[in-house]
Amino acid sequence: MRSLFLCFLFAPIAFATETAIEAVGGQQLTGLENTYPAWSADGAQIVFESTRDGPDADIFRMNADGTEVRQLSDNDVYDGTPVFTPDGQFIVYASEQDGNLELFRMRADGSEKTNLTRHPGADGHPKLSADGLRIFFNSNRASDPASFTRGTMDREHNHEIYSMTLDGEDIRRITELPD
Repeated sequence: MRSLFLCFLFAPIAFATETAIEAVGGQQLTGLENTYPAWSADGAQIVFESTRDGPDADIFRMNADGTEVRQLSDNDVYDGTPVFTPDGQFIVYASEQDGNLELFRMRADGSEKTNLTRHPGADGHPKLSADGLRIFFNSNRASDPASFTRGTMDREHNHEIYSMTLDGEDIRRITELPD
């Protein structure tokens, strides 16, 4: 039992950030980044973001042993930080596919992509409550989206923690730091 626990504890680290670069004459040809792994509740699947197809991250799913890797999103913009719902039926993730960083939900097979937040602030890094009824995420909702640059903090307003139901309803602000 102890070895099984250690396997689950340390296995995500092995591919949490994997980088491979092929070069000819010192010129970078491809980059491969696999980040933000998240386990399914039954431990059989892992969902993660990767830039293996180009400069923008997409969502991938694979078996826990690394086999049967399947691409679930294919956009020319960022899709990332995916998490499974506890029942394994859906994946919640952040995406810029509607022109702003929003939270989306899709079926575990990549179908039925639905925008959950539709707000001009940047919404990201979803996590699910233990009972699977609420999504927790961070947002700079008070800010002007034109001032937000992916990968940087919006210096005008704090990023706060919010929660909502799995259908994007009942959004509640959890933290409140002064601007």
